[in-house]
Amino acid sequence: MRRPRRFADHPGHPIVVAEAGVGQVCEALSVALMPLLNNFRPGVFKRGRVPPHYREWSVKPDGSLWRNPLQVREGEAGVNGWQGVEIVSPILVADRYGLNEVLQVVEFIRNNFWVESSVAAGLHIHVGNGVEWFPTQSLRHIGALLYSADPVLAQLHPRYRRENYTYAPSNRYLSRLSFGMTVEYHPQLADEIQEPPAPTSVPWWKFWSKPAQAFRQASVTGERVREIFPPRPTETAYRALPYGDRDVLAIIEITGTLLRRTFNPETYTPIPMQEAVGELLLLRHQAILAELLKVGNTRAAYNFDAHLPDRQGLKPTIEFRQPASTLDSAEIICQASIAIRICEFCCHADVDDLLKIVADLTIAENEPEFYDVYDLLLDLGLAPEARLVRAISDRAVNRDAANRDEAGREYLRDAGVVRSGKLAALETFFYNQL
Repeated sequence: MRRPRRFADHPGHPIVVAEAGVGQVCEALSVALMPLLNNFRPGVFKRGRVPPHYREWSVKPDGSLWRNPLQVREGEAGVNGWQGVEIVSPILVADRYGLNEVLQVVEFIRNNFWVESSVAAGLHIHVGNGVEWFPTQSLRHIGALLYSADPVLAQLHPRYRRENYTYAPSNRYLSRLSFGMTVEYHPQLADEIQEPPAPTSVPWWKFWSKPAQAFRQASVTGERVREIFPPRPTETAYRALPYGDRDVLAIIEITGTLLRRTFNPETYTPIPMQEAVGELLLLRHQAILAELLKVGNTRAAYNFDAHLPDRQGLKPTIEFRQPASTLDSAEIICQASIAIRICEFCCHADVDDLLKIVADLTIAENEPEFYDVYDLLLDLGLAPEARLVRAISDRAVNRDAANRDEAGREYLRDAGVVRSGKLAALETFFYNQL
């Protein structure tokens, strides 16, 4: 058969199956991966209390990839064509061994098969506290930081992911909290006591202790060096909500029904950031936090649904859904490291350090030239990730593939991950041939 032009020099091949269908492609790929997977260490999360389906790598059909985008339609003829699948990792320890396992699987697939990452797909990263639930205080901090950082973290992702209101809508602009939902909507949970107790107040005098007209020079983790990064943006990452979009309209209607209020899509604005963060930091029940950060009836960019009352017991994680799907192993590990570090920081930071960052994020929501995603990454001690994000951005703008590839190799070396050989779900297309 004729090779698609995109794979003219590719060393790999299509997946050959006896019968047409995505199920056969998933089974063939699982079998092909087996020799590689058998070389990995057992791992502390591949036994014990972890359910069997979270212990091993799996390949399954992805219903969201039912329509092949234009970029992968070339070469389709008869029973030959592209199949959309999702590759899901087991629960992995957030160390170089776990990251190296992700790298080897991605490199094996990319080098041995005709595979294409689509703009219709996403990279979903789950971060948890081992097999335990996050402590309530840690979850409050994580929720507050992700909610306030949402407009800045969106700068990490291409616009088609930021504005995906079907699979990764913004927590800051479309969550129930942003529409005004509070703990008072859940009286059956509000009276329950859960340790540790919520603080009685949030020290807002510390929140606003820095004058807005001056940039903060010292970060939480040390001095912030900006020289190698581009100027801060002059426009916000999120544009005005497309009020004609059916997904946005559905979210507004569902939330209005829950709150017994009517919202005008053309005049709706989220509640002030200070008020929303204060509400999150005073909660004492994880299920209420998950309710407040939920968006409509879908999964948000930062998904806390596992902590809802009817979802507990599945997997105690927070899901990062906004990253774009990619077959670049360095970018996958970079995105996973950012998600892990955000949660790690929130688990160990006291409220003073947390609010120093939240204060900058609050100003940046309307003044993007004040504080951007590079500032945030540097404040969190993620300088290597910030440098790689810069290289990825440069490649998108300048098509500088050589510099981007070298940056990826340097990043993996610094991370202690060797090329060749937290939960990540990679949605992608595979070419199959009968």
